[in-house]
Amino acid sequence: IRNCMARYARAIDRIDYELLRGCYWPDAIDDHGESQYVGDVDGFITWLKPILPLFESSTHFLGQQLVEFDASGDVAWVETYILTFARFAQPD
Repeated sequence: IRNCMARYARAIDRIDYELLRGCYWPDAIDDHGESQYVGDVDGFITWLKPILPLFESSTHFLGQQLVEFDASGDVAWVETYILTFARFAQPD
């Protein structure tokens, strides 16, 4: 799971949508919290496409992570703190 989160940060920072898609199970739900995106990976990528090009660069630092499995061990809930530094591109 930690490796997957590192790939996620890399995918976002490099605007690599295929790498990002590979970080999710087909039935995964992404919940970015308060009034941001909640849904599947394809919807998340669609949501990101007009946003990420606004940044000249971004750097994600992974912090505290909580991983919990259900009793069967087949389902995991993951919460990861991420500190992001983003530099906006100058408008043309």
